[in-house]
Amino acid sequence: MATNRNEDDIRKAKIAAMGTELGALHFLLWHDLTWLHFEWEQFVALFGEDATRIDVMNSTAPRFFWSLERVLWQDILLALSRLADPVATSGQQNLTFRRLLTLLPGNGPRDATAKALDEFERRAGFAREWRHAFFAHRALDHAAEPDAHPLPHASRANVIAALEAAADLMNVVELHYEQSTTGYAQVSD
Repeated sequence: MATNRNEDDIRKAKIAAMGTELGALHFLLWHDLTWLHFEWEQFVALFGEDATRIDVMNSTAPRFFWSLERVLWQDILLALSRLADPVATSGQQNLTFRRLLTLLPGNGPRDATAKALDEFERRAGFAREWRHAFFAHRALDHAAEPDAHPLPHASRANVIAALEAAADLMNVVELHYEQSTTGYAQVSD
């Protein structure tokens, strides 16, 4: 049975079930992934479900809505990419799925989480390549000759697969410690 709790209750429940450090980290990742699902839901509602809505946007402010679509798309891919970042870069500690592995005990869901992380990285790898060659940096070889240096295909189906893998990873830990899971794809505002 689904329950509705506020963020503070969710954070406290995670800390009670997982301990202070792991619970706080899982909550922060839960928060980011929940908001990423909200953003994806908004992107699809605006640009992916209703041709009439797209016609209205194109007839009223085409450049603005093209820019909005591009910014939302980039933000979604960047968020997916960040979740697979290393634990630290250039001395900065990162909020990332990899950090979960550093806190999980060997007798817990560590192996299942590592396997789920591998699957997430496989499914979200396209987003990292886009980040490194186009969003965060501008790869000269790609800019000069995009056909000779193509980026991997990035589609809505790729995003959905990566979001599913991210939810699966988070739910491995949540199910082990809290005996429940989050239906990230069923988020609503």
